[in-house]
Amino acid sequence: MTTTALTATPAPVVPPAPPAPPAPVAPAQLRSAFARLPAGVAVLLCDTPTGTVGATVSTLVCASLEPPLATVSLQRSSRLLRALKGGGPVGITVLAADQAEAARWFAAPDRPDGEELLHGRTVTRSTAGALILAGGCAAITARAVAWVESGDHELAVLDVLEAEPGPDRDPLVHLGRRLTGVPAA
Repeated sequence: MTTTALTATPAPVVPPAPPAPPAPVAPAQLRSAFARLPAGVAVLLCDTPTGTVGATVSTLVCASLEPPLATVSLQRSSRLLRALKGGGPVGITVLAADQAEAARWFAAPDRPDGEELLHGRTVTRSTAGALILAGGCAAITARAVAWVESGDHELAVLDVLEAEPGPDRDPLVHLGRRLTGVPAA
């Protein structure tokens, strides 16, 4: 008697169906998640033909050491965004922990422009001519050299012209939708 070996043909492997795409992230959910990430706070000041424009930001980032570049993200409706596109120097003051009031002033949607914006505040000019708010942790002068559209914001790439670390002071940070100081390293 002879035996014949039977071989089974393997069944084709069917990959699982891809998962359904996740639901879009709601703006409030995204804001809440990023509120847990501490971010430094700075005031940017820019001269325009009609006067000084300024704003508080917590999106300033050192992007490169060689060449020296920074980035900042600004709402498309921002007056400062329009001023930066004018090509002049921008003064950046990294705020100290005791400058929370200044951060709130320059963040207020109804803040004035021009001389009223700086009323009662001490400012100096950098060598490159940018306005710097006194009392900060650091002073940086830059010029916008490129733009990246990013949703309802634009990311400005800044060529850093000057960078002066100030006195060793506790910096101001934005964390959990609040302004707070942290110990200087």
